[in-house]
Parts: sequence; structure tokens; C-alpha cells
Amino acid sequence: MAACFEIARESDGRYRISLQGEQGDCLLRSEPLPTRAAALGALDALRQHGALDARYGRLSARDGSPYFTLKAGNGQVLAQSPRFRGARARDEGIAQAQRLVAQAPVRDLNPEP
Repeated sequence: MAACFEIARESDGRYRISLQGEQGDCLLRSEPLPTRAAALGALDALRQHGALDARYGRLSARDGSPYFTLKAGNGQVLAQSPRFRGARARDEGIAQAQRLVAQAPVRDLNPEP
């Protein structure tokens, strides 16, 4: 599966954006967004900030599992990664996200008619 952004409408009507990596794994996932317009705005923000290393927060969950967040310039979290097995895997996930965000195509899982 090729890397791409996916826009999906959830059962509650809200939207989420995810960045799928080169192996089909989820690298980043947004919080639920109320409208398609909000999702498209979030996608633009992910593209704008995703190539900048300083926008990535390298964190650990309570159980010690590493993960990362991608933040906008104002500090708002745009998206969060799943948990990784180690810090090296997390850092590789960040590097892959930085490479992909600007050029990854968009796959709309629920296109409007």
C-alpha cells in the first residue's frame, strides 16, 4: 500500500485524518473533527507543519511506550501517533512522517456525492 492521507467519516458523523505510512501503518491520527471543512483545514495544517522537526513532540505514555505528537505553531496538537515498541521506532516514524506529509496523496474514504 502506498503512503497517503485518509479522510474518514466516523459513525458519529465526525471526521478524522490519518497519515498512512509506506507499509500501510498509521503514523498519525487527528482528533475527531466536526465537519469536512474542518478536516480539510486540519489536512492543510498537517502539511504546513509536518516537515518541521521542531513541531514534533517526542513523548512516552504512562506505561513507557514512546509516541509522538505533531503540533501547530501555536502549540495545538494536530495529530498523535500510535505507541511504538521503542524510541528508535518512534523516531523512524517521525522521519517517515516528515518525508511524506508534503506529497502524500489524499484518499477520501467517504467522498461527498
